[in-house]
Amino acid sequence: MSSRLVAVAAAMLLTGLIRPSMATELSFETFKPTGVPEYDDAVRSYLNQTTPKIINGIAAPPNAFPWQASLGVAPIADAGRAHFCGGALIDATHVVTAAHCVAGLNEIQLSVALGTVHLDAETKRLAVRKIDVHPDYRAETKDADIALLQLEKAVTSNTAIAPIAVLESTAEGAFLAGGVKFTVTGWGLTSVNGHSVRDLRQVDVPFVPAETCTDPLAYGSRVTKNMICAGSVNGDACQGDSGGPLITKGQPPVLIGLVSWGKGCAVAGKVGVYSRVANYRGWILAQSGEPPQ
Repeated sequence: MSSRLVAVAAAMLLTGLIRPSMATELSFETFKPTGVPEYDDAVRSYLNQTTPKIINGIAAPPNAFPWQASLGVAPIADAGRAHFCGGALIDATHVVTAAHCVAGLNEIQLSVALGTVHLDAETKRLAVRKIDVHPDYRAETKDADIALLQLEKAVTSNTAIAPIAVLESTAEGAFLAGGVKFTVTGWGLTSVNGHSVRDLRQVDVPFVPAETCTDPLAYGSRVTKNMICAGSVNGDACQGDSGGPLITKGQPPVLIGLVSWGKGCAVAGKVGVYSRVANYRGWILAQSGEPPQ
C-alpha cells in the first residue's frame, strides 16, 4: 500500500467514514498481498475487473437481518466489489467476525457496511478503529476463529441497523439438537468458484451433531469443541460468507456461530463449520467493555 494511500486512509479514520475517492489510489503497483485470502481475492478481482456467495439461498428482505455487516477493502469505492467477509453487529460500536478474515490486516485496510441488503458504490461504510483477534486463534486449524472490530463511530439503532445478542453457553442445549435449523446470511458465492452477489442472501441450515461432523469420512479431529457444524447439500455457506452470522430461528434470534471453514460449498458429507460464539462470550464482553445487547 503506498504511503499516500496510508495518509489518505488515516485522514478518513478521523471522520469514521470511508470515502470512494480512496479507490483511485489502488493499483497493481500499490497493492501488496496481505496474506488474507478473502481480502486479497477481492482486491485482485477488482483490479482484474472480473465480476465480483450462500448456496441455494434466497434474497433477504430489507431490515430482516439488521445486524448483518459487510467487511470491505477500504480503497475500493464500490461496496459490492469491496466485500470479502461478513460479520455481525453486537453493540453500537462492535462487529464480531471470523479471525481468518482480519488476522494480518490493519485498520486502515478495512471498512464496514451496515444497514443495507444491497452493496454498491452508494453504500455508506464506516472506518475501523481497532481489530482484536482472539489470542488462541490458530490459522492452520481455524480454532478460536473469532475477532472483534471496534468501529470508529458508534451507530444508532433503527429499523435497518440493530445489534444481535450473543448466545450464552447455558442456553446452547436447546439449539444443538437433531432437527434444529439455523439461518445463515451473506453476500458470498452462489456456487463453488462462482459469482458473488450484491443483494444479501439467506438460507436455513440444519444442525449437524459433532459425532457426524467428526466422522473420519467427514472432518475427523479437525472439528474441535469450539466449532459447530451445520448445513447440507441443499443449503450451505460459501466463499465470501466467512465471518457472517449463523443465527437461531426463534424470536428474538441470537447469534450462535460465525462462518469459519468447510470443504467446498454444499458438498455431500462436508457441511459448513462455524465458530461457536457462546464459548467466547466472556472474551467478547471483556474486549467490548459492555455486554452484547
